[in-house]
Amino acid sequence: MYPERFAKQHGPLRPVVERVLRGFLMCGLVEHGFARLWCGTCRTSVLCPFSCRGRSFCPSCEKKKQLVWAEWLQKEVLEPVPLGPPEKPPPDVREVVRVPVDDEGREIGANPA
Repeated sequence: MYPERFAKQHGPLRPVVERVLRGFLMCGLVEHGFARLWCGTCRTSVLCPFSCRGRSFCPSCEKKKQLVWAEWLQKEVLEPVPLGPPEKPPPDVREVVRVPVDDEGREIGANPA
């Protein structure tokens, strides 16, 4: 279909495009290849279908890649951050910046409302 409709205007289809699309169509289907996983304790087996590993095309493979990257980032790069309330609360702005007030408690230099 591509050669008849688009090749004149956009040029020939690169071989990588066809390879990625064919891989995507076979991604995650057991009939196109799988690995059998065994549990040594309970002896149950599970079929794990092969993925296409299509870069930035297959949503399933891209999500796996994102999860692996996020796990690596959390374990190897980022420092652990303590959870919970901070040890000392941040100072109140009014305590840090002293605003001059008159005898009645109004700010000096403030616009009267």
